[in-house]
Amino acid sequence: MSTTGAGLLASKQLGEVGDTINVETTVQLAHIQRFVSLTSVIRSKQINMADTTTFNYGIEFKELTDEDYILTNSYIYMQLVDDQPLPDNTY
Repeated sequence: MSTTGAGLLASKQLGEVGDTINVETTVQLAHIQRFVSLTSVIRSKQINMADTTTFNYGIEFKELTDEDYILTNSYIYMQLVDDQPLPDNTY
């Protein structure tokens, strides 16, 4: 996950390159937990060669609300400061 997008590992096809999808997740910032819904565009898609039943996607976040922008950026910076690996996103 980065400030502009993320890599996703999916057990089913989410779409094709150029498609718009909605990614929903919960972000934990210290004691605050918030649900975010992120409009995203698929920028890359590959079948996972180690396991042909899963797909690797690269997505770009689009049209984030101010609140979603602040939440996602704060989450990423918090992970960097805490020196914690960002979680894998499996759907």
